[in-house]
Amino acid sequence: MSGRRDAKNAVGELAEALTAAGIDVNIVRLRADVGPDGSGVVHLAFSASTARDLALLARVTAARLRRAS
Repeated sequence: MSGRRDAKNAVGELAEALTAAGIDVNIVRLRADVGPDGSGVVHLAFSASTARDLALLARVTAARLRRAS
């Protein structure tokens, strides 16, 4: 798979996951790109408030995974 196509697929997957987590992807900037070595790269930008929401989601998920194992 080409780097750009891989990055585009990853952008789609990430957008779906963010939407499922309740994060409005209309306020998130996701961009597929290619690195110097030809590998796919995803650029992600969002507000500080959205970053805090995502950080909380990651912490809660990590805690649940630790309890489940």
